[in-house]
Amino acid sequence: MRSRYHASRARCVLWCMFLTSAGPCNTKIAKSRAEALVQKGFTLTGSARRDAFERALALSPLNGNALVQLGMADMAHEDPAQQQRAFDRLELAFSSEAEPSVPIHSQQGLFLATIVGRRAVEAEAFKKAMTYFEMAAASQGAQDHCPAMQAATLVTGYPESEKNARMIIQRYNKRVQELLAQNNLHVSKTADPQPYIFCIMSAFNHELYHESDLRKNLQNYYLLAIKALPRLRYEAPHLSRSLQTTRVESSTLRIGVASGFFGPRSNSVLADFGEVLKRLSRVQFKIVFIYFKEGGSPDSEFLADMTDDKLVFDVNKDPDWLQSARKKVGKLRLDLLLYLDLTMSRMCQQAAMSRLARVQATSHGHPVTSGIPKETMNYYVYWAAAELPLKTAQKHYTEELVLLPADTLHQYYNHRTADGKSVLDSQRFNHLTRSDFEGVPSAGQWYVCMHKPFKRHPKFENLLVQILLKDP
Repeated sequence: MRSRYHASRARCVLWCMFLTSAGPCNTKIAKSRAEALVQKGFTLTGSARRDAFERALALSPLNGNALVQLGMADMAHEDPAQQQRAFDRLELAFSSEAEPSVPIHSQQGLFLATIVGRRAVEAEAFKKAMTYFEMAAASQGAQDHCPAMQAATLVTGYPESEKNARMIIQRYNKRVQELLAQNNLHVSKTADPQPYIFCIMSAFNHELYHESDLRKNLQNYYLLAIKALPRLRYEAPHLSRSLQTTRVESSTLRIGVASGFFGPRSNSVLADFGEVLKRLSRVQFKIVFIYFKEGGSPDSEFLADMTDDKLVFDVNKDPDWLQSARKKVGKLRLDLLLYLDLTMSRMCQQAAMSRLARVQATSHGHPVTSGIPKETMNYYVYWAAAELPLKTAQKHYTEELVLLPADTLHQYYNHRTADGKSVLDSQRFNHLTRSDFEGVPSAGQWYVCMHKPFKRHPKFENLLVQILLKDP
């Protein structure tokens, strides 16, 4: 018995060594066993299914089927590290090393390329995102124009050079024009409940490309959106010519103020407009605040402090929020609907394509035109001291440009510091010296650009280089 036991154990050890050695024959056996586990995994459920795929991947780390199954299982995992691992596996499944690699011309390949591309956009990995969007757009599995629209509308926030910046905008306009030329542009096969957000990338980064024709860029963006999604165009019933009634004269004007950035107490939009809005006469104006609450946005402390009427449209609570907004805002019969930050909020963008008030306007919460025609978005309100002369400046806007006087500050300014401390977070700063900052020299000039990197165009960075060269 003892000798038979030892002989059996020796065979097991030799078999394990055989499977884990680097020889081609052994690798082939490992791959075969891995694929058998994958096929078994397809018949299982729950933890047994996952265990089969994990074991397959342990035997053959490049098994494409196991990579896909585990990646799909964890791509919405609550643990960010596990979620990242899932997308790493999906990317590996697309590589030529994977066996089999994801077939891009299949429905699964199309779906996964789109999802990986979207993830890359969120991580601001724009090159990677474009790679996957272009793969999806070229897929024979595409049943509508969503993948092509994703590839067309992706604009990076980090162009590598002035030449690269020009190329990005030229590519954007070329691809959008090609889509607009399609007779039957549609996204009807896209299963996502928010096709506008899923298929059309944000217009936010267009602000960076100041050397391009922003009016044309954003106008094309709007035209693409309404052609692919005609339901975005809407007019409230009370504004229809056949149903229009004479406005009842009143000394009080009804104003709706809409934003997607009422949430965080400290943000650039509230810093710009908040104090003015607080001080508007409630005798002259009946104010209704309209908060378009994007996914993940907090409740608004700013609005909680205000006694005015409020409407909140939460995309997480109401998938049909756009219809709700049209109905409820339309019923207000506003004299003016003012959007503070159109190209920063995807919800505001969609709502603004509807005519819901007698007069509609947007402003410089984000300093580029909405691209929406002035028949719908009537005015863009800006400050003359920050603009070109009116006749020249108007060429950059689809709306009619209205400029506030240059000699009057357009904000009510609250000081950000007092007694050597920040008013925002109470941190003291007046004791700091150069030695408190790592890498800052103790002598010489120190240049500071207090802005986020994605707002710096390569042309501006070249100017910074020239300043440094002239001040050695």
